[in-house]
Amino acid sequence: MPSIIGIDEVVNPLISFMPIILITISGYTIGNIVCKVRKVHSNFTKDLVYGNVALNFIFILGFIIFGVLTFTVNEYFTVFMYIIVGLTILGAYFLAKKLLLYVTNRDMFNSHLNKSGKVTARNKNLLFIVDTNKNIFIIFGIALIATILAFHAVIIYYHTIYSEYDSLYLFLPISKSILLGNGLNHDFYFGSDVNMRFPPFVQAVNAWLLHSFEHSSIRMFPIYYVFFATLLVYSFARNVLIKTSNKGDASFFALISSSAFLITPAILVISSRFSLQQDIPFIFFLTASFYFLSEIMRYDKPAKVNLLMLSSSLALMILTREIGLLIAIAIFFILPAIKYTEGNLKLRFLFTVLSLLPFYFYYLFFYSSDPINSGLIIVILSNLAIFYIATKIKNQNKFSSLVKPVNNFKYITPLFVPVIFIATNLIIFNGVYPDITFSDKFYEIINLQLDIFANQNDDHVEFIDRIEGFPRLDILFLATAIGGIFIILKLVGLGKIVYQLKSNFQYSLIIILMIFLLIAWASLLQSGFKTSNIRHVAYFVPLLTLLLVVGMKTDRESSAYWKIFCYSVIVFATYYFLSYSLHPLVNNSKFEGFTIDPFRNPIMTSTDLAFGIILALPLLLIAIKKVKRFQNRKENFKALKFPFAVIVAALSILLAFQTYALTFSEIAIIIPQMQDHLPSPGWENNVFEVVNYLSASEKGNVLAVRAPAIPFFTNRTSFDLYYPQSFAYSIYDIISNNNSTSFKQSLTENGIRYIVIPNEKSSLFYMVENLMKKTRFVQSISADNDFQKIELGNFNIYKYSPISASKIDLIDKNHVWNSFGKTQVEQSRDNLTLRVDTSERGREYNRAYLQTKLDLENKPFLLSFRYDAETSVGNATYLLEIRDNTSRIVFDKKIGELSSSSTHHTFMLPNNIVGGIPYEFRIYVITEGISYHSLIVKELSVSYA
Repeated sequence: MPSIIGIDEVVNPLISFMPIILITISGYTIGNIVCKVRKVHSNFTKDLVYGNVALNFIFILGFIIFGVLTFTVNEYFTVFMYIIVGLTILGAYFLAKKLLLYVTNRDMFNSHLNKSGKVTARNKNLLFIVDTNKNIFIIFGIALIATILAFHAVIIYYHTIYSEYDSLYLFLPISKSILLGNGLNHDFYFGSDVNMRFPPFVQAVNAWLLHSFEHSSIRMFPIYYVFFATLLVYSFARNVLIKTSNKGDASFFALISSSAFLITPAILVISSRFSLQQDIPFIFFLTASFYFLSEIMRYDKPAKVNLLMLSSSLALMILTREIGLLIAIAIFFILPAIKYTEGNLKLRFLFTVLSLLPFYFYYLFFYSSDPINSGLIIVILSNLAIFYIATKIKNQNKFSSLVKPVNNFKYITPLFVPVIFIATNLIIFNGVYPDITFSDKFYEIINLQLDIFANQNDDHVEFIDRIEGFPRLDILFLATAIGGIFIILKLVGLGKIVYQLKSNFQYSLIIILMIFLLIAWASLLQSGFKTSNIRHVAYFVPLLTLLLVVGMKTDRESSAYWKIFCYSVIVFATYYFLSYSLHPLVNNSKFEGFTIDPFRNPIMTSTDLAFGIILALPLLLIAIKKVKRFQNRKENFKALKFPFAVIVAALSILLAFQTYALTFSEIAIIIPQMQDHLPSPGWENNVFEVVNYLSASEKGNVLAVRAPAIPFFTNRTSFDLYYPQSFAYSIYDIISNNNSTSFKQSLTENGIRYIVIPNEKSSLFYMVENLMKKTRFVQSISADNDFQKIELGNFNIYKYSPISASKIDLIDKNHVWNSFGKTQVEQSRDNLTLRVDTSERGREYNRAYLQTKLDLENKPFLLSFRYDAETSVGNATYLLEIRDNTSRIVFDKKIGELSSSSTHHTFMLPNNIVGGIPYEFRIYVITEGISYHSLIVKELSVSYA
């Protein structure tokens, strides 16, 4: 089965992990070098995070320069590969040096401690690792996260690629097209270059992986984003908690937050079903933006490098998903509002308005006729809430410190990269992204497309849209997709954050970010949290895990028993989500990913609530004890400690249970090559019958109605009505042309040889009916002799074969047919007539036959057969047969009983029928008893397939 990324190639796990290792260590090298140049203390985690965000930005910067502004992207990928290999070697040297230094210093530390029994200030930094008793919970947390990360790697690597619909339809073909066109400037697969102008980050990364590694690296690379998203959740949570906790507790609960992030059902669904799409990278850059914003908020005088890193993460977010543009604008303007407007309420209000400006435009532009626009009212109220919260943040600086000196503007230069991309889009098609244009004609045509694909009552759709247009805060606590059993802990956390807004400005930041995401979710993403829309609710998970850990915290320092309980909650939740919340999709022993259990309500059940109450019950007991117990009892309680051996045993048991819980996923460990070779039965409305036909057919582009898998599997251009951009910029003019000559000329100009349309047996036939109401396109090709109709199970294929094209007419004057049995053959200029008149009671194989050669090239052939029945008395069986020169049957097809109407069949002939070899064509009229039959053959021809 041919494909554009070599789906049948042998999968190499070593090469699959190679780009992840190279990028990760290269990013660390960049972070370490920057620390050395700036002469600041080097921290491994910080170097890793900062360096990898920077490396991702450097990569996309180079791609924009060499893949958008110029046409040398293949050469750029080669150079980039050499650079990261060199950085990896240098990074390995840095890590080896650091490891050697650590081992040497630890020996010195132990020696000094044995002699003096005291810890010097010089060795305090090593105490964290050396003192295992104190940090056993941190070590266990790291082991727990590593275990769940390994599970994510398994579900990413072993899910079948057929579940990645958008990847097959859009991202991977564009990635291949980038390499073929040497940049992001010409689309080879969708019939419209506008399709190439989507946010290009994921397509660019996949193009680099295709260029430099085997195709299996594409399916494995998303674990890189999962890992760094987890690391950023940890760093963000630590920043939020550090003010109300000691360092040990902040790190502990940050690990809890990261663990909860990894086991949230929405994240597991995305990892296992949408990993090749933009969602995981987007969560990575979204969380990076949250983290760098919190770093700026954390200090009275923030480091300028954090402004640079925030700009880089915002730029990457814009180039990963369309919604990233609006969120980036919001964060860009909210930063000065919450940090650089000390004593200037007017300026603060201006920046809060600017942060929501795209949403104001959205409602005013699209809903200006609505006198009472609920969406606009919600945006205004949200604006006032953000302004109020911003006034409560105390550690602000003067606005002048942000803009003076003028060279401070260099810290926002990364944002010019997406600006360049968006500017080129505005020039090329008058739009920001293909889905966001400033063309009334575009939206008029798209409305026609929506009518074609609509299969619901319009009033019902409008009502549902209005309901889903509200920011559904309740869904974030009640939906199964985001861990409904945490409801009480999250609500407690939300209550603490709102109550302590003044005392912890990081809490203020969480509420502001939550408001931004809610507005974006309601306005543009329609508050979806079912099926594929689950990806949108996943954007909230980093913030929701913060609510969870804030709800879990009880004191500035937590006791050992409470930490064990918190880890127990994660372990139990893992088991619960995999067993009751998630439904593994398994077809023919192939794991296709997780979905929210379709047999359950996506809103949490009473059982979920009961477990939520049970998990939160210890919080209530602690609160009661705090009120009732005396001070001496409190001291005695705090003095209670678990023996170290008991702690280790408890944590080991929890880790074992966690590993056991992960086995409930029903993942079949099958080699990806075997998984990807065969799709699930009926995959995508049985589109593979079309794919198999086109794979064996001659070259030519396709015009299709909802068969978007064609480009990926057949390596040819497909103008599909499914793609709004292709429909608006290419297809509409073709199908709306009622002049037959002009229509065919358009097909020829676009290289279209095949038209693929769902038939009456397909569940998609309603689209064809809608299309016939809007245009005469379908009716025209059905009645035109230049289109050969091939009937498949769920699709009809019309092959555009003009009369002048290479074709052998088997009933013309150059081909003389002979009779056998009771058959009478009459051959005229336009048809071949077979008459059978018999009174024999036995079975007779009456037939007409033709001996000829097919003077065509050695390619697959189509046999077109059109005929009428004039009269019919008695019973007969009709058969079309081809035999080779040894009288061996190489093709036969039972035609069936004839009706009074004309019948037309087009058959794909077997590949072993080739040109230049004698064949005998037979048309049988098999009778039994008194019979009179007349068969009029109006067309019998062979052409290229």
